[in-house]
Amino acid sequence: MAPKIYNMIPKIYNSKARSRCYEAILFILLLCGYNYNYFDKNMFYKITAKFYCLILVSVMVYTTFACRNTQNWPHIWLLLEYVFSALIILFYRTKMNLFLQKLKLIDMYLRINYRHYNWELWKIIGFTIVLWVLRIGHMYLYCAKDWCYDIFSIFLISQFSTIALDVNGVWRCAIFDIIRYRLKILRIRLEESPENNFYLYVNKNKTLKENKIRLMLFIYRTIADVLAMISPELDATVSITFYLEPTLLFVCGFLMLHTLQIILFLFTPFLIVEFYSIEVERILLFLIHKVIDETDPGTKVDAKLFIKYIQIRSFRYKIWRILRVNADLPFELINVCVNFVLVLRNFMHLY
Repeated sequence: MAPKIYNMIPKIYNSKARSRCYEAILFILLLCGYNYNYFDKNMFYKITAKFYCLILVSVMVYTTFACRNTQNWPHIWLLLEYVFSALIILFYRTKMNLFLQKLKLIDMYLRINYRHYNWELWKIIGFTIVLWVLRIGHMYLYCAKDWCYDIFSIFLISQFSTIALDVNGVWRCAIFDIIRYRLKILRIRLEESPENNFYLYVNKNKTLKENKIRLMLFIYRTIADVLAMISPELDATVSITFYLEPTLLFVCGFLMLHTLQIILFLFTPFLIVEFYSIEVERILLFLIHKVIDETDPGTKVDAKLFIKYIQIRSFRYKIWRILRVNADLPFELINVCVNFVLVLRNFMHLY
């Protein structure tokens, strides 16, 4: 079995594809006003990038309030969301560079296929285009009825903040999906050649051999550390604004497009976290079978240690240590809101 793995390794690892993928996305985010400090090469560049982001935010504020219709509350809320998220990323000591460095280490161990980075880039681009189409449809249906700008160029510039929000939202979801894919590949690498307790990978054009269970435990811990490291700055920029004027309820197109946008950003993180749990459960099941079937005492000890670590860091999350983050959470929140309305209505009947 070893020659088969050895022949497969040199063909599927390519760091240039990864760099092109993530650098392209982060450069687009920088143009949109989100400075993740990935391209910080010298002090002049840092000052220029921050100055550009501040000017862009100021221009977005000016063009939005240049509207004659000061009751355009949906656009104002979206502007506040953009300004809030852009300034947090601008002044927060982002760990995106460290995140991508650790991701490079994980990909080296897991032998990630270079084609995956191209597919990841096109997936992000496609998802962004879909959201832009929905956003432009929303903009057209809202403003076609009541044209509220004297200058068309100012109107177009004001819409840039909403487009930038979509790009940052897609990047946030893409990071969660990046972690999900690494967990999936870790599970696949753990399950391949179950009769062998060693694992081969390439580092600096050299084929290295490691204990499979111990190495996979190290990779699992690194993935968990990476997610814990990047989560605070992602969570700080999460904000969903949903405002619908009564007069727009009659515009079916607006209602459909805006609702689709909310559904995409509301449900995607919960579904991805649920995928985390699926992969972790499969890894746990494989390790339990390994403990049952394995005859080597050392491998059994490593597998039991891996099981204990998974039980502690199971990629399951709670909001305020109460609400579990999973695919059922949106429905649970809806249920809580409905129950609150029913209870409030019953109390109102008493008085």
